[in-house]
Amino acid sequence: MSELRWLSGSAELQRVVEAALQGDSAASLLRENPRRRLLRVATSDGVPLLVKHFRTGSHHRRREALKARIGRSPAMREARHLRAAGEAGVPVPDLLGEASLPGGDRLLVMPFLEGEAGVAGLARSQAQRTRQLVALGRAVRALHEAGTVHGDLHAGNVLFGPESAVLLDLQHARRSTLDEDRLRDLGELDYSLWQVASLADRLRVRIAALGPSAEGTERAERLRAVGEHARRKAAQHGRSRTRRLLRAGRLTDTTRREGARGLRWKEFPEPAVAEALDAHARALAEAGDAVLKDDGRSRITRVRAGGRHVLVKEVLPRGPLRILSDGFRGSPAHRGWRGGHGLRARGLAAALPLAYLDERRLGLPIASWLVLEDLSPARDLLELPADVRAEALRALGPWLTRLHLRGVDHGDLKATHLFARADRPGADPALIDLEGIRFPRALSEGRRLQALAELNASLPDEWPATGRLRVFARYTLFEPFVAAGGTALPTLIRMSLARRHRWQGHDCQHARSGPNPGAS
Repeated sequence: MSELRWLSGSAELQRVVEAALQGDSAASLLRENPRRRLLRVATSDGVPLLVKHFRTGSHHRRREALKARIGRSPAMREARHLRAAGEAGVPVPDLLGEASLPGGDRLLVMPFLEGEAGVAGLARSQAQRTRQLVALGRAVRALHEAGTVHGDLHAGNVLFGPESAVLLDLQHARRSTLDEDRLRDLGELDYSLWQVASLADRLRVRIAALGPSAEGTERAERLRAVGEHARRKAAQHGRSRTRRLLRAGRLTDTTRREGARGLRWKEFPEPAVAEALDAHARALAEAGDAVLKDDGRSRITRVRAGGRHVLVKEVLPRGPLRILSDGFRGSPAHRGWRGGHGLRARGLAAALPLAYLDERRLGLPIASWLVLEDLSPARDLLELPADVRAEALRALGPWLTRLHLRGVDHGDLKATHLFARADRPGADPALIDLEGIRFPRALSEGRRLQALAELNASLPDEWPATGRLRVFARYTLFEPFVAAGGTALPTLIRMSLARRHRWQGHDCQHARSGPNPGAS
């Protein structure tokens, strides 16, 4: 007699699942972890089924038993919401069967749906991808109109077909008709699409999910509210991932060398760290082409270590006030490590920090070393050939928008700190000079204007004013200057010229005629 106690499901389904669990028939293990495992089995006529096995586990058995007693276990919640959502016409898998095991484990049986979950299921064709994303928005709208919020709505819990989207994993779903809950649900989804969908595509998802219930100002406010939820989710996720990378863990490990200590990326082994530092010392002694900078404050070399080309940046001992300050904020190498990994945690390209070490006395960092990936053949913006500058400039507007929407203050945003490849000038640039990067909870309009002025002033007049204006227009479309209003552009130009850097404003009417608005 089977240990399974079937709560629903046909006799054929029960027979197939029991045979699969006992090893009497073929079953494919799709995924497994301590909480769940997914199996694919087939009926006698070849119809594929998905068996979702919810495990109680040994650590929280009492808690899970209490949840089951009140009908709040993950399996019970998913079964309940699958039934309700299916009856309301929401695109979710059909619940074909449900069973419990003596230990408290539970099985849900559904059809095995063809398609691919997550962003990998999105089509490469822009037209088809748009149809998939609109279908996703409509699916979310149907779920919300049925009085349910998903609770864990991200792209990984969506199965994409060629023109469709099916919502998966409803174990965190709950009944709610509150607008705030719905907007938060949609904000979580919006954030999960940041890396693969343009803002225009994400707006299509929002519009399809919100539907025609709100028009005009109210609709615009709700669309912005979803974006704010996504931004807060991104900031929370970025801070959490950055904190984890400041200590040894799944991706990082400790490293030591001659009294200095720090962290390394696990893919960059300990012998490679020593090899990089030894090669750095030899390059400085030889004073050859491998030395990129040596000005008494810092020394940078390009060397080979661990089978790859890397950059080593050494910051030399400085005055007592700077050393004391570094004791509170971290050494330059530590800040570079945090900045680089913080950028990548927020989906922004940067030179990957491979290792950092601090030499300390009395607990204060007096010298530090940062090992970074070499971005070659990428070059900084000033080194790009003239025939690709226009395309590189077009890419700056969306990139700057993402940089500030994701709460990044570089601290020294210059053209020489942005690296792009000549064969891919329209791709996102990668940042270097990472030690001044901060991730404030709020980036003021003044600081954003200052960052734009830094970048604008660092680009020489050969980069045309018309392209610069397009960058500013694209940026302010999604990240406006509310307080500055119509004075933002003249203020930006004035701040750029005041820096007396590479840009002189020769072809810009604003720069020639003063602060009055006009066309460049």
